[in-house]
Amino acid sequence: MNDPAGRGIASRLLELVGDFQEVEVPRSKEAWYSEMLSSYLVGFEEDVVEFDFLNILATAVNYFVILSRHSSASGMKSFTVHHPGVIERGEKSSVFKLPPSNPYLSWAVLKFLRDLREEYGLLDFDVTYEATHHGPTAVEKPICFVEIGSSYEEWTMKEAQVVVARAVLGSIKQLTSSGKCACTVSVGFGGSHYAPKFTARAFKLDECYGHIIPAYILKSLSEAEVNNVAKQAIRSTPEIRRVVIEKKIRKGIREAIKEVARALGLEVVEV
Repeated sequence: MNDPAGRGIASRLLELVGDFQEVEVPRSKEAWYSEMLSSYLVGFEEDVVEFDFLNILATAVNYFVILSRHSSASGMKSFTVHHPGVIERGEKSSVFKLPPSNPYLSWAVLKFLRDLREEYGLLDFDVTYEATHHGPTAVEKPICFVEIGSSYEEWTMKEAQVVVARAVLGSIKQLTSSGKCACTVSVGFGGSHYAPKFTARAFKLDECYGHIIPAYILKSLSEAEVNNVAKQAIRSTPEIRRVVIEKKIRKGIREAIKEVARALGLEVVEV
């Protein structure tokens, strides 16, 4: 509730959905439930990266959508979608913590954001996937972030909040009626933090991404660690069918990822 973007998006959802009723949710500051959406809207005091306690709600929901602000040094105006996950580096090895991703919902949100951005005249906002980063990491149900970037001016802009609220609302309704989207569930390896190539492929080729592990993470790992993170990224992306690898990353890294993907019977695409 201390996040101006998340709080603003929640306010817009309350305005858009007429049947939200106040309810009690453990640890929450405020909470509502919509029978029409079969969804909770909940505000917590903790920072979004510390939401591992969401498992207390795991039996009541199918997935989590975190509404949040996005910050960047560049100040780029943006609507971003990403999945959480971190790599904790030790002296001898790295530990990868990647919770279940939500490729269908995040792809649906991304497309709604693109279309609604135009409808509201916010064409100076980028719409993009981000690579997997930050917590929470222990959440047991699929989880994704939808964010407004990158400064207080954008976080508090009502039109931007409405765009995100409508994108999330439309995506929830779409998945509730169809169960899944007509896209190829994929995991991406390589690229930069803002994943422009994977975003472009999502729009052009209907690839819906779960985890995206960027080049700056991969190049710092041993091949054994690459093998490990590839397995975890794949296993944490439900219904995955394709692995997409950027050719710019080192051959040894590419081969380690391809070995894992092919052993699991997945299609491999290098771009």
